[in-house]
Amino acid sequence: MLEAVSAVAPVIREHGAEAEERGQVPRATLRLLDRAGVFRMAVPGRFGGLDLSLAEQADVVGEIARVCPSTGWNATGLLTGALMAGL
Repeated sequence: MLEAVSAVAPVIREHGAEAEERGQVPRATLRLLDRAGVFRMAVPGRFGGLDLSLAEQADVVGEIARVCPSTGWNATGLLTGALMAGL
């Protein structure tokens, strides 16, 4: 997962200013994160998710936030929702 996010990090960084200006993560960034599997990493395996540990999720979100804090913040919110739904 970290490798997948690192591969798209330059594009996330490019979209960072737009995220800040518009107050929302650009759709192109969301598509990249979706293709990388980020939104499935907190979903339990029994529901088709990746079921990563919280530590692994934190590492991935940290990598996202390193290049775009706004996108990292939003990714955390989305992951929290998936985690809670899985419980």
